[in-house]
Amino acid sequence: MAEVVSKAGMPSGWEVVRARSGQPTLRVSTSEGRNLLLHSQYDPEEEARRVIAKHDVGDVFTFIVLGLGLGYHVVELLREDRDLLAVVIEKDARIVKAAFTVMDFSRLICEGKLVMLVDPTKAELMRRLNGYTVRLFSHVKVGEAAKGARLIRHPASAQLYPEFYRGQMRNVLDFFEHGGTSLRTAMILPIDTKYNLLMNLPWYVYQPGLGVLKGRFRGYPAILVTAGPSLAKNIDQLRELSGRAVIIAVGTIYKTLLSHGVVPHFVTTLDWHRISGRYLEGVGDYGGSILVAEPKASHEAVESFRGRKLFAGNDFVDFCVEGLGVEREKIGGGATVAHLAFYLGDYMGASPIILVGQDLSYPHHVTHIPGSAIHKGWYPEQNRFNTMEMMEWQEIARVRLPRGKAERIGENVYVMDGQRVEPLLRRVKDVYGNEIYTDVQMYSYLLQFERDFGLASAEVIDATEGGVRKKGTRPMRLREAAERYCGEEIPEELLEVDISDFLGRAPGKEKVKVELERHARELERTMGLYEEAVELLGRIKERFEDRAAVKGMMPKIGELRERINAKRRLGEQMSEISQKAEFRKARYDLEIAGRGLEGAEKQKRQLERDMDYMSELQGGGKLLLNMLEAAVRRLEDFEVEEVRRAWGVERGEG
Repeated sequence: MAEVVSKAGMPSGWEVVRARSGQPTLRVSTSEGRNLLLHSQYDPEEEARRVIAKHDVGDVFTFIVLGLGLGYHVVELLREDRDLLAVVIEKDARIVKAAFTVMDFSRLICEGKLVMLVDPTKAELMRRLNGYTVRLFSHVKVGEAAKGARLIRHPASAQLYPEFYRGQMRNVLDFFEHGGTSLRTAMILPIDTKYNLLMNLPWYVYQPGLGVLKGRFRGYPAILVTAGPSLAKNIDQLRELSGRAVIIAVGTIYKTLLSHGVVPHFVTTLDWHRISGRYLEGVGDYGGSILVAEPKASHEAVESFRGRKLFAGNDFVDFCVEGLGVEREKIGGGATVAHLAFYLGDYMGASPIILVGQDLSYPHHVTHIPGSAIHKGWYPEQNRFNTMEMMEWQEIARVRLPRGKAERIGENVYVMDGQRVEPLLRRVKDVYGNEIYTDVQMYSYLLQFERDFGLASAEVIDATEGGVRKKGTRPMRLREAAERYCGEEIPEELLEVDISDFLGRAPGKEKVKVELERHARELERTMGLYEEAVELLGRIKERFEDRAAVKGMMPKIGELRERINAKRRLGEQMSEISQKAEFRKARYDLEIAGRGLEGAEKQKRQLERDMDYMSELQGGGKLLLNMLEAAVRRLEDFEVEEVRRAWGVERGEG
């Protein structure tokens, strides 16, 4: 922003003039050629007070302001000595520069009270607002009214650029509509994650960790196979390479590979959603592949793979069975199964890692290889009026620019309805230097991959033969890569993982059950401490004016704090599962600071905060307790013999 503002020049016809009060105002010219004063010609400060007085801001501490002008209304909004924040959206860098020449915003900016966004795209605005999610969705109860973030328009700025500020108002309202859904998802997702972790716990305990693979294939190549449309060029070639390279496939392409006679050595899964189970279920013979799973992956997906499994380490699961010496090595999780597959290849010491089907784009306007699991999910919708080609196009078209006339003003930047628009669909260069399309999600995956390639010990060959160009890789045709790197057979003993010794050392189910029940009892005791603390804080609140009585209860508070701190690790798990508690606590803190509460009033509100926080944590504790009990039932039904069968271990061997 600083660079844009510093380069901005004052256009002819614009002029800083003095109001009758002696304060500066700015005269500008509208698109229709008429002059417009951004502030009163009589008294800009008094006008700013009237603008702010129209809004009930007494118990609000976060503001989104449309239009800066010279900033009188912003200074008026933030003049109180409390924890306030104004996010100001201004169309014109020239106005910002003029404002900085006549007003000193340095204190407000340094104190974190003022954030300025100059002509932001919708994507840029959403990214910046996401950084203030807790503030923007924190609502203070005042009587029967809920007062949260307030949207304030500067009238003269809205006259100067009406389309821009109408568009920005829509963007802000979109943020509040969709941001609330995202926030609720963020509160629910940790619950689903913890549940998957505990449901996968028996597999985690009775299958070896990734340590058995560390450095195992040093000196041998690996081929990482994903479901991009370019895979169609090379899928049949993979069959002849299976003995000369380690083939690692993402779960979404597993059954498609099998249908072409390609049996991957390893298959990765990490998605928490149960739909990922469809990609792995219903295979007659799982014997040739090993599933490598993140423990947080959908337990239905893990269960549906009826073969050998290996798990990456997870702190929570290790904590749940800490008394049994069960601990697994960890590798990076990444955003997708493809990232997990790449980390696995690097962890196993393979080099080079050869990418196949990793388009990260829409070559020839196609999203996936024909016959992939995604396509099979579309089959029920297919008919003569809705062909597979039409559904492919619909999948791409959903991320185009919104309907309307848009003018391109830069790389992936357009102007529509007076505001800059960054489309979800963007142009990139493919491996041949041609222009193709990707979307913002896949582009973010690309950036993560490029960082990972730079950190990996392996050389990375991009044999996708299509798709987006990737920094840190060497483009090469798969046939050339195979001739250069895949000339040697991989010894059979490296591809066979013997776990008989591991099973011989594995704890019995009864020991695992005892450990889970121990954690459940500890959790119940911890919840009891929280309940005791809530009750004690309630008594302090009731007798708050009786200072002697309150003082007499403080030693008990100190004792409870020490006992709760001694259960810190369980408390952290309760906190993780109860994101609502953390959100509400942050909301209380913002309100206390935002309203400038001091003295007894501040202490009372802090008491209410702590009571509410501990009550919410108890709710998280109850959820976790139910999950631990479900994990015990899952363990009781679990058959270790199934693990033996999958790995081909005879009963007497381990």
